[in-house]
Amino acid sequence: MAEHHVYCLDVGKSMSQQRDDLKQFQSHLDAAHKALSFQLKNKVLHQPKHHVGVFLFGTDEEDNDYDIPNSRLLAPIEPVSLELLRSIERLEHQNGDSDFLDGYAGGLAMLAELIQQMGSKKVKPHLHLITDCHSTTTDGLDQLIDNTNTLGVQIRIIGVGVSDEDDEDAPKQVVPEGHISLKTFASRVNAEVFNFKDVAELVSDLRKRSVKPTTAFRGTLDIADVRVPTYCYYSVKRATVPTLKKLSGVANYAPGDPTAGAVDREVTYHLDDENNTEVEKDDRQRAYRYGSTLVPWPEDDPPNFKVEMSKGLRVLCFTAKANVPRSSYLGDSVGTLLPPPGDVNAYKAISAFSKAMVETGAVAIASFVYRANSNPKMVKIFPRIFTDDDDDDD
Repeated sequence: MAEHHVYCLDVGKSMSQQRDDLKQFQSHLDAAHKALSFQLKNKVLHQPKHHVGVFLFGTDEEDNDYDIPNSRLLAPIEPVSLELLRSIERLEHQNGDSDFLDGYAGGLAMLAELIQQMGSKKVKPHLHLITDCHSTTTDGLDQLIDNTNTLGVQIRIIGVGVSDEDDEDAPKQVVPEGHISLKTFASRVNAEVFNFKDVAELVSDLRKRSVKPTTAFRGTLDIADVRVPTYCYYSVKRATVPTLKKLSGVANYAPGDPTAGAVDREVTYHLDDENNTEVEKDDRQRAYRYGSTLVPWPEDDPPNFKVEMSKGLRVLCFTAKANVPRSSYLGDSVGTLLPPPGDVNAYKAISAFSKAMVETGAVAIASFVYRANSNPKMVKIFPRIFTDDDDDDD
């Protein structure tokens, strides 16, 4: 089930300040920018099904449907878009009075509205509050806590000088009233609390995309009359970006619609005459060019024109390892043959086959048919035996 996240961001005048322990950022808002931007980019890369909304508080004017002063709804809850990322980058601090309870109330209202529309079973709500807690009030606090518990919202708070550790009793330390109020509120809603010092870790939270390994081929390895069940996994697979050839640049894109801008492709054939006459499908016939001659080909190919190929990997012969160029070991067409999980006999057969090739210094030349009746390909099978000296990542 997709998760639904609302980020409540403080953009009030106090967010323009800079702390000595945050010198790597120009201001509090700059640190919040980077933390929020990187989290949204992570969702684009690793959690594209998550929906995100952004609510600003501490703004100069009121622009929301919840009658919350000095607040603005920047983005409704929907999949992360490029326009949202650009809007976050363009944000500047404003001169409004920021109250973190107002921002929290706005984000909670967005989630409550979504739950009312979709039902509680289809929404997994999360609320993220990013503030320097410069000013606070306690108006409506109990009601907000009751609503949070009713909706089952998971809360995360990032604040300047605020942590989840109990440091209020530290000697010679003056704890701002806003920090105490924020920590008290966080404890009552069971929120996770982070300090702005942790932003450096948050902005570096980009990680490798984990891809579930899938088999490229499941079949048998035929060595003479011996058939060994095998699974093949690609060792390297090229990652490609989605093509834009089937998207229109002039279409109106609806937010959150994956089919927006899609182009329906339709192919027609026309005669090279004055009227450019269209040829109907029933009047067309497939033909192949042989020199300057077009040879017609019947639609229903006679069975004897086809070569029946069965799926599998069949060893044709063996050759010395020195006869195989090193380039054959590279590229995105290299796969790893493994026995099926739990098949002890297949494991023993592949192990014996690999050890025999290592001892003789040979590689196998095989015919590979990916699926039944597909064109066969000539491939090379070379052994790889791991030892205790090999790296774990090999």
